[in-house]
Amino acid sequence: MQSERRLQALRGMRDILPDEIPRWQRVEATLAEWMQRYGYREIRTPIVESAELFYRGVGQETDAIGKEMYVFPDRSGELIALRPELTAPVARAVGQHELALASPLLRLWYYGPCFRYERPQKGRQRQFHQAGAECLGVALPDADVEIISLAWDILTSLLDHPAVSLHINTLGTVAEQNNYRTRLVEYLERYRDSLSTTSQQRLDTNPLRILDSKDTRDREIIEAAPRISDVLGTESRSHFDAVLELLDMLDIPTITDPYLVRGLDYYTHTVFEFRSNRLGAQDALGGGGRYDNLMAQVGGRPLPGVGFGLGIERIILAMEDRAASDSHWEPIVYVAAQQEFSAAMHQVTRSLRKEGIRCITDLQFRSLKAQLRQADRLRCALCLIIGWSAPVDSVIIKDMRNGEQLQLPNDPNAISATIRQLLAQ
Repeated sequence: MQSERRLQALRGMRDILPDEIPRWQRVEATLAEWMQRYGYREIRTPIVESAELFYRGVGQETDAIGKEMYVFPDRSGELIALRPELTAPVARAVGQHELALASPLLRLWYYGPCFRYERPQKGRQRQFHQAGAECLGVALPDADVEIISLAWDILTSLLDHPAVSLHINTLGTVAEQNNYRTRLVEYLERYRDSLSTTSQQRLDTNPLRILDSKDTRDREIIEAAPRISDVLGTESRSHFDAVLELLDMLDIPTITDPYLVRGLDYYTHTVFEFRSNRLGAQDALGGGGRYDNLMAQVGGRPLPGVGFGLGIERIILAMEDRAASDSHWEPIVYVAAQQEFSAAMHQVTRSLRKEGIRCITDLQFRSLKAQLRQADRLRCALCLIIGWSAPVDSVIIKDMRNGEQLQLPNDPNAISATIRQLLAQ
């Protein structure tokens, strides 16, 4: 017997409804515009990858891989994964197709869904959307600055400057990280029993992640912990100093955070995170860093790289109040017609659409009052009325923004020219 139960989306998998789409499209358009301004080319990788890619590239002891990645065997028995992030897939694609042979400097960007099995909360779903950019082939601090500048321009185009802050740190080389990890573990072992349960587990698997802990007890212990700067060599210090100096020259404000490590294992040298004061405790909009060893880890030619990823859901949450965006009139013509004028309605809308003018019709042929109400609800700037009080072979254009009306002959050229003029006001 067929179930009467209403089916719903899986937990953590959220529908994006039509009323929300304009804001998503604004974010997507802003992303594409800034990527083009900086000369980055889009790349699209599969949603499903070999699980080995993330185990090797990102690190099995990271939360994103060890605890949260969707992993399952396919019918052939190969272990595959829904991608939890996009840098490793881009690195795999660059190596597989040997893109670096055609260009010593690669500027790539991406946008798409990712998946992590974690407890859903505001701005953090199991399916989420990420956009980012990767600059491959340059080990100089100039590449770090370009990537950070690109992300900053995207975010401050969507949010006002006070709502965005840039936190930055350096992790040095792999050898320096190993040295620091040893010192950090020696220090934290003295306080093992006082650490939170999560940090006690991380002490054995991924001790650097303890520095990210928000637990009050952990924070008190971390404040007196050794810092990565204690083990940095001259080259690592010079690289980081150059990044900070260039960002200052570009008037991009920074907050140096000695405990910022990010959650993925492939980072070396510069790491950074963008935060917003509009998001509460979970305030990260995205971040990134340098990963000079990742290409070799996933089987490609050694190639230095730096990049960032931004959480689209987080950005949208931090954007302006919905009421403010809803007050905006859209450059759309709502064509309201009586049913006996349906042929005229189809003719005029086809003509307008060919001219590049966006049109919406009411195919239920409701009353004029109902159709005008719908035009207002959709924030259509103009309403083209066919029938009712309009004389035969004439139409009425109602400006929904100010209520003014004018009558025109039912001539496609005259209607198109008038609508263009009104929409330009």
